[in-house]
Amino acid sequence: NSKEILFQRLNCIIPSGSIVVFNGYNSSGKTTLCKSLLGLIKPIKGNILYDNIDIQKLDVSWLRSQVSYLPQEIELLNISLKENILINKLFKEANNNNKLDEFDGLMIKVLNMVGLNDYINNTKLGLNTIIEDNGRNLPLGIKKRIGLARAFINDGKVIILDEPTESLDAKGVNNLFKILNNLRQLNKTIIIASHNPDIIKSAGIIIDLSSKPIPRIGVRKKKNAK
Repeated sequence: NSKEILFQRLNCIIPSGSIVVFNGYNSSGKTTLCKSLLGLIKPIKGNILYDNIDIQKLDVSWLRSQVSYLPQEIELLNISLKENILINKLFKEANNNNKLDEFDGLMIKVLNMVGLNDYINNTKLGLNTIIEDNGRNLPLGIKKRIGLARAFINDGKVIILDEPTESLDAKGVNNLFKILNNLRQLNKTIIIASHNPDIIKSAGIIIDLSSKPIPRIGVRKKKNAK
């Protein structure tokens, strides 16, 4: 099968501390572009640069430590809820479970951020609850919150969120906007794939992937998220 060409070219410089939104219809390339920024998909032509260094020349483990990523589909493992949230940090520590307790303070902060406390407090084993059937039986909103917690606990300089408001209730969406404002104040670079109009309004740069064959780039002054 020949590779699908999502667009002919895209030239965009993203300043540190920006909020960027990838907008577009379903299958327009939002998820693909997010994965490309993680080095998971290599462009057919052209280059992706971080601080003027080609992504292909960066150490993969170092790059992943600099990026907090929320995929559109949250993949969970049949291990404890705590281990699922800390999976990326555990992998970095060669799965040394003795390191789990080192993250307790950060864990409490992140759980408050994403609104998982009520769910955890209502389970008998709390964070030690074992995820079953890879989380397929969990409510989608809870899975999304677990994915957000996993992303934010990584504390990357670049935040990439693929459809972060999907499956969240109104309270969850409101929490997310508060998180985005806090992250922006910490000068994090935030990249979001979303159709949510309030997310789009919060962006300084909007890349419209519905515009073919060359995406349309819009730039506006910084605003608070909602």
